[in-house]
Amino acid sequence: MKKLSLYRRIFSLILCLSLFLCLSATAFADDAADSFIDPDALQQLVDDFVEERGLNPDNFSVGYVYTATGEEWYYNPDTWYYPASMYKVPLMMVLAEKVAAGELQQDSDLGGYTVALAEEYIISYSNNDYAHYVRTYLGGDEAWRSHAKSYASLEDDDYHPDYMDYCYFSPRFITQVVNTLYTESERFPNIIESMLVARPTHDFRLSTHMNNTYKIAQKYGSYVDDLGDNWNHNTGIIYTPNPFILTVMTRNVSNYEKVISDVAVMLTEYTLSLDEKLEQYEQEQAAAAEAERIAAEKAAAEAEAKAKAEKEQAEAQKSEAQALAEAESKADARSRKLGLIAIVAAVLLLIVTVLTVVIRKHNKRKRYEEYKRRFEHEMRNRRDR
Repeated sequence: MKKLSLYRRIFSLILCLSLFLCLSATAFADDAADSFIDPDALQQLVDDFVEERGLNPDNFSVGYVYTATGEEWYYNPDTWYYPASMYKVPLMMVLAEKVAAGELQQDSDLGGYTVALAEEYIISYSNNDYAHYVRTYLGGDEAWRSHAKSYASLEDDDYHPDYMDYCYFSPRFITQVVNTLYTESERFPNIIESMLVARPTHDFRLSTHMNNTYKIAQKYGSYVDDLGDNWNHNTGIIYTPNPFILTVMTRNVSNYEKVISDVAVMLTEYTLSLDEKLEQYEQEQAAAAEAERIAAEKAAAEAEAKAKAEKEQAEAQKSEAQALAEAESKADARSRKLGLIAIVAAVLLLIVTVLTVVIRKHNKRKRYEEYKRRFEHEMRNRRDR
C-alpha cells in the first residue's frame, strides 16, 4: 500500500511538472510570436505624417510605450533636445520619492511652502522659481540628474554629455522616465495627479475629442534659446482603455502645438487598434487556457482512475495471497498433525510388536520349562520302578 501510494505521488508530480513545462513553453512561444506593436507599420505611419506636414525628420522625435504589454517604439529615439520645462517631471519624481520613503510629508515645509504646493506649482503650472529651489534642495543639478538616470534603462555611455551639462533629454530617456512614473506610481505620490490638471486645453489636450474622451497626464516644455532655436515638446500618459506613454519632441517646427496634438490623436487611434488585437488575443489565450485546464483535469482523472484500479488490483492480489497463505498454513497444520499421529501410531505399533515378541519368548520358555519339568519327573518315576 505504501509503495503504491509513493508511485501515485511520483506519477502526479511528473504529470504536474510536464504540464507546467508545456504551459511555460507555450507562453514563451506566444510571447516571442505575439508582438503587438508593428514597428514597420508605426514607422510608415510616422514617415507619412512627417511628409504630409513637411517636417524635417532630424528635428522631430516620438517615443511610444503600449503599457498593456510594455512594448516600446521610437522615431529618432537618440536625438538630444533641450527639454525646457519637461525636466521638471524627473526632478519632482526625485522629490516625491522622499515622500514615499517617509523623509517628507505632503504638508512638509519646503522653503516656506508645502511639498504638495510645490508639486502643484511646478508640475501643473510649471513655476520656475519653485523648481529652482527644489533643484538646490536636492543637492544641485548634478545630484538630481544622476539620480534621475535610475528611472530609465540607458547605460551611462548612452547619455549625451549635454545631459549633465545642460539637462538635454532624448525621447528614449524621457519616455522611459514617464513609463517608470506610470508603472511604479506608488514611488512618486501626487506627480501624476499634478500632471492630470496641467494645460487643460493645450498640447495632447488641444483636440476637443481627446480632451473630452480621455484623461491625460502631461508635461510640456517650450523654450527659445539665444540662437533663436525653438524647442517645443510634450510627454505624458494618455488613458485609453490600455493607456500609452507618448513623448513628442521638436526643434524649430512651425505650428508645433498642432503637430504635437495630431501625433497624440494618430497614436490614440493606433493604440485602440492594438486594444482590439489584444482583446482577441486574450480571448484566444483564455480559450487555450480553458482547453489546457480541461485536458489537465482529464489527465488527472485518468491518473486517479488508474491509481485506483492499481490499488484495487493490489488489494485483490493481497487478499488472494493472504487466502493462499492461510490455506497453506492450514495444510501445514494438517500435515504436522497427521505426521504426529503417524509417529504415535508407529511407536505404538513398535511397542505392541516388542511386547508380542517378549510375551511369545516368555511363553515359549515357560512351556519349555514345563516340558523339562515333566520330563525330569517322568524320568525319576521310571528309575523308581
